[in-house]
Amino acid sequence: MLQTTETEKAANQYFELVFNAEPAQVEQCIEEFINKIRDLSQSQVQRDREILFCILQTFYEEYKYILSFRDKRNLISFAKLFGGIINKNIIEDTLMEISIKFII
Repeated sequence: MLQTTETEKAANQYFELVFNAEPAQVEQCIEEFINKIRDLSQSQVQRDREILFCILQTFYEEYKYILSFRDKRNLISFAKLFGGIINKNIIEDTLMEISIKFII
């Protein structure tokens, strides 16, 4: 599956909502992000699945840099997003195993 610029833009918009949010709104934005990912994971629409794939791929790519995050708020937000995805069982089987191995 090739990611198009449009798909990447859509995925990045979700991240921007969290990481550009005002401090008082971060928690709400994280919850909305997790709910949107859950909706994407349950969708039968190909574009939604592609956006979800792009979001998850971004998580796995960014995870290796997590300790170099300079802004503590971004580190906490990233951790809450990643944990929320695991906690709400949004990903399954192999992806779940990979995700848990990342944090162990």
